[in-house]
Amino acid sequence: MNKNIVFTGEFENSKEKLMIQSRKNGAKVRSNVSAKTNILVEGIQNEKYVDENGLVSKQRKARAYKNQGVDIQIINEQGLISLLKGEIND
Repeated sequence: MNKNIVFTGEFENSKEKLMIQSRKNGAKVRSNVSAKTNILVEGIQNEKYVDENGLVSKQRKARAYKNQGVDIQIINEQGLISLLKGEIND
């Protein structure tokens, strides 16, 4: 996979399990969104951290980079699982 992945929020599966599966598939799990981020995996966000648009800082930052032309995929947990199973071509 050779992608930089950032996770935000809570997931149906444990975040730790998703991170391990991502690493097993060659991804590098990062803690912060940057211009080098390839994929942001969005889960359910804690209400106390969301802004008036319903976004947390990692989501805002990823969208700002996208608007600047950086190629960041924003997917949910199911999208990641499909990607890891090879059902989605990145």
